[in-house]
Amino acid sequence: MPSRLPRIPSAEPLDLRIAAAFIVLTLALVAPGIVHALTPADDQGVQDVASTLESQAREAVALIDRGDRMTQQAFAAELQDLGGAAEEARSNLLRQAVDPGAESRRNQVADAAGRLRDATEDASLAASDRSRIDRDRAALDTLIQGLHQLAGGS
Repeated sequence: MPSRLPRIPSAEPLDLRIAAAFIVLTLALVAPGIVHALTPADDQGVQDVASTLESQAREAVALIDRGDRMTQQAFAAELQDLGGAAEEARSNLLRQAVDPGAESRRNQVADAAGRLRDATEDASLAASDRSRIDRDRAALDTLIQGLHQLAGGS
């Protein structure tokens, strides 16, 4: 059965050498990402997430400390961004396969990410309530210490 579409006058046939080179190059670039995505996280990967969350908690404390020099909208937006990043890290941790030896630490880090999210969101809503902000800052200080230990710190 002949094709009903007209032939394109300037079309050249596909050079199989170019197509093969394109496929090999694409596989070479994509393969490491596929291997990493399918490999379960080990203890070091979970520690890296804990270290990132510790940095975010320290950033939240710094924001709270200079919150009186910011507008309430900027203060709330910055803290909500940190809370969103913590929630994203938490959901990624819980979705990702993990080595059996790192599962306990993964659950602790995911719980800490949830507490970071809660503290930053509460502080973002309490921009004018100093007692709530002080309570959230104290919770963040405690969280920083716990995350430091989970990240392999002494």
